Amino acid sequence: MKTRLHSHGGLLQVDHDDTADEAAYEQAVSDLQRDFRRRMSMIYATLCSSNMQDSQRAPYLRQFLLRLNFNGFIEAVALADALKAAG
Repeated sequence: MKTRLHSHGGLLQVDHDDTADEAAYEQAVSDLQRDFRRRMSMIYATLCSSNMQDSQRAPYLRQFLLRLNFNGFIEAVALADALKAAG
């Protein structure tokens, strides 16, 4: 069974065929995970920037960040990605 992943406007479409190519499927999923983590880290870093925190929206932004990162996962991923990119 062959599985093809196609992105259409940010949405993921999965096509199945009878001849399997698991390596290509796993590579596509890995690429999607890496892209998601990179974008998530970039958005989190932007929201945590001092320019955003100092604005009039800061009380709502701080509350949003607290809810977004309630278990520390996003902050840990963003920090790991930043250290990986720097080193």
